[in-house]
Amino acid sequence: MRHAQRLTGHGRHVIPTQVGPGSPPSMCAPDGRPAIAKLSEGARLQAQIMADRPALVIAALLGGVTAVEITAVLGWDLSELRLAVGRWAPQLRKAGQLTESQCTALQTIVFDSGSQ
Repeated sequence: MRHAQRLTGHGRHVIPTQVGPGSPPSMCAPDGRPAIAKLSEGARLQAQIMADRPALVIAALLGGVTAVEITAVLGWDLSELRLAVGRWAPQLRKAGQLTESQCTALQTIVFDSGSQ
């Protein structure tokens, strides 16, 4: 992506909100409202992704997706996945979303992943 700035007549920087191949620069108003709206939307999306991640990762593991595949998608290493599952599984168990045998299976899946 190209990053561009230009000075307006008042000495303020105007920064395009979207500049990339095939898209014309769309300049922010000097008050930055479009930028803050985009940031707010991104923060909401990020919060939703983080809220959904534990259940999605665990469903994927229990559904047969390998720990190596999940770490590749998330950009994590195996130790990070192990820590996360170790934290999430008991939370989901307490919430009634996992059985004890599923928690045990998850631990087996992520800790036996070293041999994959």
